[in-house]
Amino acid sequence: MVSRVTVLSGRVSVVGVSVSVFGLLGGIGVLGQAYWRQAVWLTLLAVGGPASAVFVVGWNAAAADHKARVIEQIKVGLVAGVGGLVVYDLVRWTVVWVTGVSINPFEAFPVFGELLVGTGASTNAVWAAGIGYHIFNGL
Repeated sequence: MVSRVTVLSGRVSVVGVSVSVFGLLGGIGVLGQAYWRQAVWLTLLAVGGPASAVFVVGWNAAAADHKARVIEQIKVGLVAGVGGLVVYDLVRWTVVWVTGVSINPFEAFPVFGELLVGTGASTNAVWAAGIGYHIFNGL
């Protein structure tokens, strides 16, 4: 069957693997920038494009029960991601508040935003891209 590959003693879904790659895209984008001096968006496109193609091919070939399991897993992952993102940001803010450290825990947003949209973009675009990147990584 096209939608499955055999790995060791079990089976791993091609759809599941491609969804997992989507979860790694944020880190892969940063590595692309740091090590290969590629724009984050270019690295995201280079990895995310093929992962999307694999997902579509695997999804179209997958059985209905498999699709239902993947959808359920994505829902659970999104709920956990939202909860984790909220708690993570609250902890960062609380640590700064309790310790009195003068570091703004959200200063990374515009840095990542510039990596995505470039230094010539407006401040609002840079912040929106940075916050979007943060949310994408959290989910």
